Amino acid sequence: MRACFRLPLVPPLDAPLLKDAEALRRNGKLDEASSALDALASAPDPAVQALAIGKRARADLARGRIPEAIAGFEASIRAHRAAGRVSDELLDRFALSYTLLYNGRRFAEARAALGALGPLEAVHPEGRALKPYYEALLSSESGDLRAALRQLDASAAGAERLGLGDHRRHVLQMRADLLQTLGRPLEAQALLREVKALLPASSAPCEKASLLNDIGWNALHVAWASGGSSGPRAGAGAGARWAGAGARRGRARGGRGGAGAPGDFRTADRAKEGRG
Repeated sequence: MRACFRLPLVPPLDAPLLKDAEALRRNGKLDEASSALDALASAPDPAVQALAIGKRARADLARGRIPEAIAGFEASIRAHRAAGRVSDELLDRFALSYTLLYNGRRFAEARAALGALGPLEAVHPEGRALKPYYEALLSSESGDLRAALRQLDASAAGAERLGLGDHRRHVLQMRADLLQTLGRPLEAQALLREVKALLPASSAPCEKASLLNDIGWNALHVAWASGGSSGPRAGAGAGARWAGAGARRGRARGGRGGAGAPGDFRTADRAKEGRG
């Protein structure tokens, strides 16, 4: 028997002013973007209001205004739920979880933000593929790297089924980082080579730089392993650990298909505004 399910759809959202505000935000013009988004937060269309609130939360996050960003994401999530925009609620819940995790290490609240996705996953296949990635961030930051690997495998498999090539690349890159941390640099090397082969020539410079950085650190770890060393010498070891942690945080951020303005979420901002 074939499984059957229904996906709720909403009409595409035509909001030129919202797109203009988003362009300002992505170009780092946060003051101008915030002013434009504040005006749109009282727009007559509830869907535009909800999106504006979520984008303003991202601008607040980029400026280091963490309490305001968290409150903004919570408000946008409620507004998306009221407007019936499932994918937008999912995206902002991912963003909220990330913000709670990396700004105060509020693990329980970050997990709760993801846990609330349960009822939505049944009607949103892409959300089911993305959620394990954010669960892996939580597992990784709490030190359970093997659980993180399992969650990344689940996310990569879901991405492959749905044709989410960009997301799958990011998952594989993070998996390589964790394998390296676990002392398995040759396996990490194979994954990084796969990611490099899959990376489109049109990728953003920051995304290319992130991958090259990981390839460089991996080459060092492979050399240390082949030379019989258990790891980098004093001083270099701290740098390697710092670089790995920074890479994990960086891969959780970024615009659609690449690095974007601060406060973006690479995997959490995939949906275009017209999807419900």
